[in-house]
Parts: sequence; C-alpha cells; structure tokens
Amino acid sequence: MPSSRWIAVAAFVLILGSARLAFSAREDSSDSAAEDAKVETVEGHGPTAVKARRVALENAEKRVEALLEQHFAGRNWEIGQHPLDDVTLRQTGVLKEVGTPAPSPAVVFNDQPTFVAKYRVELTEEYLDTVAKHVRHERVWERQRLLARILAGVVVLLLVTAGYLRLDDASGGYCTRMLRLGALAIVAVAGLVLALTL
Repeated sequence: MPSSRWIAVAAFVLILGSARLAFSAREDSSDSAAEDAKVETVEGHGPTAVKARRVALENAEKRVEALLEQHFAGRNWEIGQHPLDDVTLRQTGVLKEVGTPAPSPAVVFNDQPTFVAKYRVELTEEYLDTVAKHVRHERVWERQRLLARILAGVVVLLLVTAGYLRLDDASGGYCTRMLRLGALAIVAVAGLVLALTL
C-alpha cells in the first residue's frame, strides 16, 4: 500500500527530527558556564536609608542583567525573570549589601543630605551555572512544544486524509468536491490554530 509507505516515511522524519533536537539540547549542556567572576560595587541614593537601599538594589539588579548579557553574548539566549529575582540573586551570593546605608554629604536632596547604600555584584560560577541550566531548560521546553505542534499537525492531516478517503469510498465518488472542501477547511482551521499558538 502506498499510503502506509508515506506514513512510515513521516514517522521516520519525526523520529529523526526529535533525535536531532535531543542531540542539540545535549550539545548545549556541554557548554562551560563560567569563565571568570566579575565583581563590582553599585550605589543607590535616597532621602532615607530604606529608599537608598531599594534604589541600590534596583541598580544592582540592572547591573547583573547587563553583565549576564555581556557574559552570554552571541548565544541568543533570553534569560527570563527567574534567575534575576532577589531570592535567587542573594542565595547564590551574586548580591551582597556592603555595610549599612550611611548619610552622603556629597549628594543633597531638598537641602538635606541623602543616604547612600551599596551592593556588591559578583557573577559567581554557581550563579552562572544556574542561569545556564535555566536557559537550557527553557530552550528544550520550547523545542518540545514546537515538536508537539508539528506532531499534532501531522496527526490532524492523517486523520483528515483517512476520513476523506473513507467517506469518498463510501459515497462512491458522488460527494468528492464537498468532501475535499470540508477536508481543506478542517486542515486550514487546524493550521490557523497551530500558527496562532506559536
């Protein structure tokens, strides 16, 4: 039967594609995450110690994001929010407060001295490994979702083809045009749904 050959070829192509995706994911995991740790001090000023600490923390988080973009440049990775939240940054030792907020006579706001808070920013190996694992996990998840959509499209196409052939055979060829239009409509709707979910 020629249709069984096409099904076997389609199954072989899907298996080959999933094996290629799995291999490329394994290849990504072999990348070394850390080169050298970068240490910087970031400041934040505010009218009170609490606001100075908040501004310094925001500045430190922005600096971490900029350093990650530099470190992982050329890989087209989107890091996401999880590795950049306060809890992860403090647990992995990336952000550490330096001392306590102190008055800063150098910066004046409304004729009042402001407070300055400082955070030390260090991209540790542990944190870079965490970020690399998170990004790899996200990329593998995206590839699996794409493969699932492709597989769903192939299944819909096979079901529509099988249904069309069975109904055309049962009607003796009298409803061929209507069956073709129905099959095309179902395939078009399925393709639109799959395209919108990308």
